[in-house]
Amino acid sequence: MNWPLNCCDMKKLILSLLFLFSASLFSQENYTSVGFLNTVLDQNAIRLAIDYSKKLEPKLELFKASDNGLVSFSPNLQVLTGGQDAFSGILIGYTGNFMQFKTTEVAGITTPDLSKTFHNFPVTVGVETSDQVARINTLVEGGYVPMFRAKPAASDFAKKFVQSVKLGAFLQGGYKFSLSEKALTTIGGKVDESQEMPDEFLGRIKLRAKLAPKWVSEKGFGFSLRADGSLWFDLVNGATYYRVQGAGRIIITPKYFFDFSYEKGSGAPNFNEGEQWSANLGITF
Repeated sequence: MNWPLNCCDMKKLILSLLFLFSASLFSQENYTSVGFLNTVLDQNAIRLAIDYSKKLEPKLELFKASDNGLVSFSPNLQVLTGGQDAFSGILIGYTGNFMQFKTTEVAGITTPDLSKTFHNFPVTVGVETSDQVARINTLVEGGYVPMFRAKPAASDFAKKFVQSVKLGAFLQGGYKFSLSEKALTTIGGKVDESQEMPDEFLGRIKLRAKLAPKWVSEKGFGFSLRADGSLWFDLVNGATYYRVQGAGRIIITPKYFFDFSYEKGSGAPNFNEGEQWSANLGITF
């Protein structure tokens, strides 16, 4: 059998596939959304969310060196904010993702085995704050995120389901700086309810699970479901925090979508325990 790609093309294909995989740990497409929100204090407000990660090209040299590993880098930004007492969180970081995988031979070239689980070890340096910017957490995070692959003989539904499952475990450490007393004047969903004290060290274990299958027609219209939960163990103060999200998404076009979502717990850095409902119109880019 003659393989239709030459060696150079094959390497480009390998790099493209690894680029795609390394870019899809827990993030979906880059997006921004705005919508209407019912807040913790039962107020109506505007909600803004941004999830952006610039995927930088993986290092092919490392693939050459080990034949079963690769590293990629990604600056990222997550913003959750809104009017009234809407949940608030801003996360800025830079991630190095170290990927390990099984290999196979294709036309005499060692390539990743796409039927096997990929093992990812992300290391992130970043900061957490709220839209008050009254307290800033500096963090270093290391973790493990497997990427499950469905068997080649599996149905399309099974493949979409299995490959949308994301599990991760992370260790976080850092320091919490206090910049002003503004955080003390906030109310409802913007209150910092964590037991992490300003001007003290931070230590956490974070567990995260996500399921987000989607079905899209050839014309680009479709829908998706998303369940996303995170659990933090505060090693310094002996506390536990959580965040649970559920959403139904109507995919209007490959670029535009509409979400109806529920959120319980704000997550880092405030770890507020309230809940909020929202309807959002978004754009991917």
